[in-house]
Amino acid sequence: MMRPGDAQALRQLKSVEGINISDGLTFCGDDASLLKFATTFYRNIEIKAREIDLARTADSLEFYTIKVHALKSTARMLGATELSSKALALEEAGRRGDREFIDANTGELLEFYLSYKDKLTFLDKVFRPPMGGFAVDKRPKTEVQKAYAALLTAVTSLDADVAEDILSELSMMDLDSDEADKVKELSNYLENYDWDNMERILKGGN
Repeated sequence: MMRPGDAQALRQLKSVEGINISDGLTFCGDDASLLKFATTFYRNIEIKAREIDLARTADSLEFYTIKVHALKSTARMLGATELSSKALALEEAGRRGDREFIDANTGELLEFYLSYKDKLTFLDKVFRPPMGGFAVDKRPKTEVQKAYAALLTAVTSLDADVAEDILSELSMMDLDSDEADKVKELSNYLENYDWDNMERILKGGN
């Protein structure tokens, strides 16, 4: 569903240098989904960039490789091909244990990644659910359940980057307190790649 101001934001998104809208639509399916995905991508830039930098300085090749792999995938889904390619090169370096390449090129990747923060500032105007204290309609159960079903598929496939994207989308929804706690718990388990507990929760286990 497009909200007031979303149409203008979508027009601006289509003119952003470094984003191929055709590719983004191929992965996201339609304009509304692409805008939603782009907004989540934009709002997570600083957090994800910090995670990559911390993983590098912590000397954790496995964690670093997971984080640049996730960036590669989300950038590709958005249509940010060059960013995705840079992340792929560093993912491959992580898999082969090439710390020299990682140290030499991570700074360039993060600088390029963070440049999208300026390019996408107009996405601040895209609708956000109101904060507490206002009467709002809760998201339809069917929409939340569809997200959980997609998340379960990602979990059973051990696909961390897709699971992370879905949880990010869920965290932006206007959920009741029980559902919000459930999403937080799932996110905590994902950080430790605890697939068994994620699957248990998603299948209704205690």
